[in-house]
Amino acid sequence: MVANYTHMSKSIKFKDIINNSYILSARQYQNIYLKNEKFLLIKNFLNRELNPSDKGIEIGSINYISKSTHFFIRNKSLQKNSFIPSFSSDSLVSMMPSSFVNYNLKEGDILISKDSNIGETVILDKDYSNYMFSGGIYRLPITDNKYYLLAFLKHFFFKKQLEVKVPDGVTIKHAKTLFLDCKIPLPGNNKDEVIKYIEILTCSIINKEKEIRNKHIKINDEDVEIDFSFLQS
Repeated sequence: MVANYTHMSKSIKFKDIINNSYILSARQYQNIYLKNEKFLLIKNFLNRELNPSDKGIEIGSINYISKSTHFFIRNKSLQKNSFIPSFSSDSLVSMMPSSFVNYNLKEGDILISKDSNIGETVILDKDYSNYMFSGGIYRLPITDNKYYLLAFLKHFFFKKQLEVKVPDGVTIKHAKTLFLDCKIPLPGNNKDEVIKYIEILTCSIINKEKEIRNKHIKINDEDVEIDFSFLQS
């Protein structure tokens, strides 16, 4: 059963309608209910303010080619059920090297989608030196408590906040960066220990996904027996 984090007021004020650009959709007047009063906003986790250089660039389909040494990460690479990028022919395309912009993508970088699959987030499982990402994606400048934040970015609570903040049919691109104002709950007791424990669990999930990907590559490339005992650890 999925928890319900929203609360609908029985009445609204006219000034609230004005502040919501006269939108009368009931969903726009929902409130997020968080029993735990201790929280930080996503922007409080960042090392600095988000700026345009953290956002990807659109290269246009004219720069897509059948084979290349450089690659373009599309929003579809960020999927709900995966902590690391999910690459396919639809989500990763070969591109003209002359249009490449070097973002120096490193293992541990967190990417978040602001268009189409709004709020989907992944962490890079390795360095991607010859890869760049689309204009619908931000790289978050974060160092401390990175895996704690990631755990909640993958949680339904974060997605529900975005659903309330962003009207139907509108992307975060048009709503600016509202995801930065979403709440991330903090532990009430033994804060450091709980955060560390959640980060350990998150890293474990990431490592499992990396192992599964590596085994999948081996299965496709070689006719060898694969040891899957790691799944039981």
